[in-house]
Amino acid sequence: MLDNNNFASPSPWPLKDEFMGSKSGSGVGDRKSWHRLEDLPTPFAAQYARLSQPWLPGFWKRFPYRGLGMWLLALIGTMAAVLILRYSDGVPVENWDEHIQPTVWLALTSALSGAFLACAFTEGAAISYWRTAGKPVTAVYGSSTGILQAAINLFTWQSKTLGIASILMTLSVMRGPLMQRASATTNYYESLQGTMNFHIARELPTDYACIMTGRTHSTSLLTKNFSNIAHSYSRRDDMVAFDTSCTNCTTTIKGFGFDVNCTETTREYNITAGADDASLKQAMNGASFFQVNISEFRDYSVYQMVDGAFLQYTTLFKDDSNCYGKTKIQTCDLHAGIAEFPVRIDGDKVELEGNWKDDKFIERKYMLPAGQVGSGSGNILGGFSTIVNALYASTAYMSFTGATGYDVRSDGLPATQYLTMSGAVPGCNDTWSNPMDDIIELTRNIGFRASLQYARFNTTDKQKVEYNSGTTTLVYVTDYNKMWIAVLVSLIGIFSVLPTFWGWWELGRDVSLNPLEIANAFGTVGQESHIMRNVDPNQNVGGIVNAVNDIGPVRYGAWEMSDGSKSALLRMPQPADLRFNQGTELHFLPIATTKPDTRRAVELRRASARSHLAKTIHQRKRCSINKALEDDKLHDPNQISCAGHWQLTPTLLHTVPDNIVDQHTRMLLNYCIQSFWPGFEMGSAAFHIPSFARDYSTLVAQGPGLYHALLWSAAVSMSYKKEAKITEKESLTHYTKALKYISQDIAQPVSKISEQTMFAILSITGSEVSPEDGQGIVKRALDPPLAELSWIHVYGRRLHIDAHAKALIRIVDLKGGIHNLRSSDFQASFNYMDLTRASQTLTRPHLLVSRLYGRVRQTHDRRKLFGYRDDLAGVAWVEGTTAHLRQLSALGLSADLQDVIGDMRAWVQVIEGYHFGLLKTSDTSLLTAHRDLIQQRLLANLPREGEEESSEILVSDEEQETHNHITQWINRVVQTALLIFSLGVTFPIPYAPPYHRLSKRLKVQLEQHAEEAFDLQLLDLLTWLGMLGALCSEQVGSDLRVWFVYFLRTVETRRAGRSVTREWSLVVRESLEPFIWSTVSCDAAAGVIWKEVQDGSIGWETTAWTGMLGTICG
Repeated sequence: MLDNNNFASPSPWPLKDEFMGSKSGSGVGDRKSWHRLEDLPTPFAAQYARLSQPWLPGFWKRFPYRGLGMWLLALIGTMAAVLILRYSDGVPVENWDEHIQPTVWLALTSALSGAFLACAFTEGAAISYWRTAGKPVTAVYGSSTGILQAAINLFTWQSKTLGIASILMTLSVMRGPLMQRASATTNYYESLQGTMNFHIARELPTDYACIMTGRTHSTSLLTKNFSNIAHSYSRRDDMVAFDTSCTNCTTTIKGFGFDVNCTETTREYNITAGADDASLKQAMNGASFFQVNISEFRDYSVYQMVDGAFLQYTTLFKDDSNCYGKTKIQTCDLHAGIAEFPVRIDGDKVELEGNWKDDKFIERKYMLPAGQVGSGSGNILGGFSTIVNALYASTAYMSFTGATGYDVRSDGLPATQYLTMSGAVPGCNDTWSNPMDDIIELTRNIGFRASLQYARFNTTDKQKVEYNSGTTTLVYVTDYNKMWIAVLVSLIGIFSVLPTFWGWWELGRDVSLNPLEIANAFGTVGQESHIMRNVDPNQNVGGIVNAVNDIGPVRYGAWEMSDGSKSALLRMPQPADLRFNQGTELHFLPIATTKPDTRRAVELRRASARSHLAKTIHQRKRCSINKALEDDKLHDPNQISCAGHWQLTPTLLHTVPDNIVDQHTRMLLNYCIQSFWPGFEMGSAAFHIPSFARDYSTLVAQGPGLYHALLWSAAVSMSYKKEAKITEKESLTHYTKALKYISQDIAQPVSKISEQTMFAILSITGSEVSPEDGQGIVKRALDPPLAELSWIHVYGRRLHIDAHAKALIRIVDLKGGIHNLRSSDFQASFNYMDLTRASQTLTRPHLLVSRLYGRVRQTHDRRKLFGYRDDLAGVAWVEGTTAHLRQLSALGLSADLQDVIGDMRAWVQVIEGYHFGLLKTSDTSLLTAHRDLIQQRLLANLPREGEEESSEILVSDEEQETHNHITQWINRVVQTALLIFSLGVTFPIPYAPPYHRLSKRLKVQLEQHAEEAFDLQLLDLLTWLGMLGALCSEQVGSDLRVWFVYFLRTVETRRAGRSVTREWSLVVRESLEPFIWSTVSCDAAAGVIWKEVQDGSIGWETTAWTGMLGTICG
């Protein structure tokens, strides 16, 4: 430890013992072999050039603000957890955010406290380490690295303070589960009493329930109000109170009800099939065993009764299992009036409690008899009797029929619902239960619903009632015993770290356990090879980094001694000083990934492997000539060096260890050979996949970057088939390794970046397919043949990874353009990526067309149907131009667009011929090339990527005044239509955004120029445009489909008058095929759209269409 004098006169550098040799008699011999911090004599310090930072101890100068600050934050975290537990105690769960409950807050505070405490411990451990640098420092450092080493050091009684702190701090992580266990939930019940206003009618108007007509004074119809009540009851809707609300309340409410008085009688029956004629006749006459009669009492005496009319319910039922006995008859009179109901209220919903026997009848009210009701008016009881009679009127009559047994004749559902059969077939032992309680309960329910309903019309009819409310709430409760245990555990860990800061004032600089700082302090300063020989030992980490910044990168390895000896040390000098074993290379023997079928195949594979190995060994021998001769050749411009030869044959430069061919990789390779690479259409123009990709041995020789990149592209293709994201660790490893090797290769100058590396970048541009991406098409409204040609359904489904694609295009540009690439296969592949990307973004392709397409252009003649004229000789030839196209040409349609239309019309015939199996020599690779050339020609007039798109859609006022205005908008609208047709049919891209953009663009263009087209009588053009817009919108589920359907209806209305009369086949022949159309691709969805146009089935032409007509037609 430093003496107190050090504070008064600080020493600039605590130098090691071996540099104190200039002081004779300083007692060096008495010192131990380990280095101790001590004062540096001032004369020597002035001579030592490395010293630039003084050694300045002090309480405030070396105060560990960061460490103690982290310690204080850990303590605050524990206090915050206590506050959370205290605040959440008794608080309802619903008062907290559903995503951040108290347990989440407790977990967060525990995690932050642990993180802060770890930072504080790191600072304290560094202070303890440097303070005890004169002691066995390995024990101090070991105690700071983990609980196991700390326990060992503590057991051996080394590093007691730091060891105890490390153990207790680690164990304090238990604060998290303990804190969370201290918080739980429970149900809390709370009862309340009070009064409230309840809106309910106690009386109903006389004509509220039914309507009577004719001379019979019988009910003809229910009123609208009572019909709604019957409908609500049949659906068992909740009863809702008007302007009333209470949470889980019980009370009694006065409303419209009935006073029930019942009497019972019996009736004898005997249907036993006896042997005598009398009993047999009686059995065959039968008896009524179940009957329900619902009526309003109509006896003449009702007119003299004080309370007027009443309801009378009669039920007859057989409740014993004998074939003879007495049936019971129950008659109940229901007098209407005011009754008190027990109810339960929750919010505004009301529910009747108990049954009708629990109601308390208060007062009878006069009910108008049916005989006194005039025609067209009604009364109250007629509505009740109508509803109850419709639901419960029923009869069951049983008689003996001789050899066939007993016969039952029933009417109404209750005869079956209340029946209990004694056997499999009806018999005289069957019984029926009494439905009277259910009938009265129905009447009670309807009356209460009527009271609630009428209160909405008579809002003054309310009553003040007393209620009892009981609510159960889920609340948080805190177990304070567990909380204080968690606090104790946390505080023990926190305060155990505090002693590690003791003595910070004794240090003369800021310290840490950074390896650079330790290396600077404990390194061998006197050796020339030491990279920190000019660094001030008093510097902190930042100063050390700045001091050695000019040295450059360092690397750990064998460092040869400067004295020429063969011994070597393991150090971290500059890479140039390291010695590597240049005489060892890895040689890879190709491996067959599929089992050979024949002996000949086995021999060929073995011969190939031997040849490959021999060639590699031969190259190694050529490069191992003695160094003197090799140096001479390097200076001879006429000689090609070994190193140059390696650059010219990259297949020998890269090697792939055989352990990469695991089971998953083998599966990917088999998929490549059997499905993926053949999917790029091998044939006369098969250049979308290079030839090396068809053989495993040749593939691996191209280098690990290309190898892993191609396997990743195969995994992307498989993810499309499985409709799932790539989750296999092995596939993701291929992607990671591909990026690693590509990153290494592109760090070279552009001239040295191999074309294999460029193709590897191309292989990883394909974006991984995900079923949740939401960017795919909704349905195949446009469903063309050859929609999966050359995997366009995979690489066109999502945008290429922009960073990879732009990097590849940039490298091609830096190499002087696509024509400067040596491999024609690569040129065509880059073209395909660029074309697909341009079609997705609706921009002009960046790269020029590869020269490899030159031989394809020789057959690229639409007059010969691209070489398939002979195969399609039996198909009617669709001429390149039509009267409609000639009319557009006269109006200024550009020659480029006319050529594109001609190509696309011919191409439609070719793919439809392929669909029907008419192409006898279908070369799918050649079909791919023709398709790509047509798309290149179409996209050539689009703006480049990054240019403004508004010029494609809108026309300025100045432009409208020019003479070529018609020419401009016709070219733009036809270009939009051709882009839609290409994306859906000729170059099918299953990526939704361009469809959305084109449908919106076409809508804007039609809104601007539809009236001009009408003036020019371009009705067929508008029909064609509208149909393509509808198909484009339907393809991606866009709402604009409705707009285009009504646009088509408007066009047809302008053509034929008030209705659409043309049949679909006529529309195709007159308005669609003259431009460009594919029956196979478009007719299925387009026919449905035209049916809607004919029927006007969307149903809002009288509202929204009026405004739309004003927009379209002016």
